This record gives sequence, C-alpha cells and structure tokens, in this order.
Amino acid sequence: MSTPPEEPAESPALEITKAGYANAQDVIKFIDTKASIATGLITLAIGASLLVTQWLAEREATSHFCPNVVATRSPTLWLLAQMFLVVGTGAGALALHWAIATIRPRMRTGRSRFAILFPQYDPSQHRAAAVRTLAKLNPNFTREGELREYKSQLLNVGAALFAKMSNLKRSLGYMEFQFLAYAAAFTLVMLAAIS
Repeated sequence: MSTPPEEPAESPALEITKAGYANAQDVIKFIDTKASIATGLITLAIGASLLVTQWLAEREATSHFCPNVVATRSPTLWLLAQMFLVVGTGAGALALHWAIATIRPRMRTGRSRFAILFPQYDPSQHRAAAVRTLAKLNPNFTREGELREYKSQLLNVGAALFAKMSNLKRSLGYMEFQFLAYAAAFTLVMLAAIS
C-alpha cells in the first residue's frame, strides 16, 4: 500500500501573504464595527438635539428657557446657539454619510478577473472568466498559483482597507465637530437663559 505524497511545506512568502490577508480582513471587520458604533452615536446625537430643540420650543412664555425669553435677554448668545446647532447637525449629517460609506460593501468595478478568494463577479459579463479561473483548481494547482491569488487579493483588500480607513477618519472628525458644536450650542443657551 502506497502512502500519499506529503504536501510540501508552505513557502515563507505564502505564509506571510496569507497572514497579511487574514490580518487585513480582521482590521476591516474592526473598522466596520467602529463605523457601526459611530453611526449609532451620530444618530443618537442628532435625535437628542432635536428633542432638546422640541423641549425648548414647548416651554411656557414665562420659562427661563422659552426661546422668545432667551432671544430677548441675550440675542447674540441665542443666535450663536442656533448657529452651532445648525452647524452641528450639518456635521452630523456628513459624519453619518462617511460612516455609512465606510460600511457600504464595495463592488468590483471595471475588472473582468475573477478571484478565488473573493468570488464576486457579474455573471452576465464575466462568467467565462470565472469558469476558467475555477478550472485551475485541480489537483495540479500549485503553491505558486495560490501565492499569485493571495497577492492579487492583497492588492484589492489593501485598497478597500485604505478606503474604509479614510472614510472612517472623515466620519469621526465630523462626529467630533458635531459633538463640540452641540456642546457649544447647549452652553450658549444655558448662558443666555441665566443672564
């Protein structure tokens, strides 16, 4: 009885390429999680600002927090508070846009090459290329073929990672500005109400 031939050990290049690919996928999951949390916080902050605005609008005319009373007492502070509220909401909308852009799946565009590690393709346009690529997966598929596939996917995953990190950075920057603007608006309303 013959024993099957031993599988050759992976080359260092293939090992590190696989590790890089796995690491990039883990980082992408982490970035998507952060973007999801940011989306929730941004939405919560916009909702809270609308509730506070509604609460202020419903105050009785004798209340220190009635918009007419506050605007009469300190028109400059009231105008600045409104400006910060609007700017904060605009920053929140931009932060939400970039957070969603971070999470949004990316489609392969303009490429006919089917990838084994990322088998997304348009069957109406690239079915033949996909069938040819999958036909290479036979007992003679080599380590060089595997390495070539990982190298190709590292380029794609690296580009996706860059886009996700850039979008998340924008989102978090706008979110920070949103929170600061809301804090300034709240502080100005409080100052105007007690002046």
